[in-house]
Amino acid sequence: MEKFIRPFIRFLIKGYGAILLLFLILAGLSLPRTIHLFKKISTDPIDLLPKDYISVKTLLDIRDKILPKKKFSVVFESENPDQTKKLMEDLKPVLEKDPLVGKVYLTKVGFDFFDKHKLLYLELEDLQKIHDRIDRKIQREKLGGFYISFEEEEDKEELDFGDIEEKYEVKYGEGTA
Repeated sequence: MEKFIRPFIRFLIKGYGAILLLFLILAGLSLPRTIHLFKKISTDPIDLLPKDYISVKTLLDIRDKILPKKKFSVVFESENPDQTKKLMEDLKPVLEKDPLVGKVYLTKVGFDFFDKHKLLYLELEDLQKIHDRIDRKIQREKLGGFYISFEEEEDKEELDFGDIEEKYEVKYGEGTA
C-alpha cells in the first residue's frame, strides 16, 4: 500500500499547480450546465408532481380562486381630510360597480396596528406626565380629604390628557389621538 501512496503524495506535492489548473478548467466548463440546472429547479408542488394528479388539479383550482390577478392602489392626499374622506366614500360605489374591480378598501394599510399601539410611540417625557397624573389621581382617591397637593394645579376630578393629545395631533396630523 505504501508503494502507491508515497508516489501519489510526491505527485501531488510537485504537480499541485497543474492539478489546480485542471480543476479550474473543469469547473469553468461545467458552469453553464450548472447555471441551467439551478434555473430549472423548483420546489413548487405543482412542478414536482404530475399534472394529472387530483391534488395538483385541486391546488390549481384553489390558486385561481384565491390569488388576485392584479392589485392596484390609489392614494388620496389633501389639506382637508374631511373632503378626502367624502371623495373616497363617493368614489367607492362607482368603483364597486365596475366589473374589473374586485374589492375597494377605504382604510390606510396598517392604520389599525398603529392606532392599537399608538401609546408605544409617545415620547418618554409625555409618558412620565401621564404616569404622574394617574399617580396623583390614585393618591387623591386613596387619601380623600387628607390629600394635600403642593403643586400649582387645578382641582380636577377626572383625568385630562387633552394637552398631550393636542401635541400629537399637531405633530402627526388629525386622527392620531
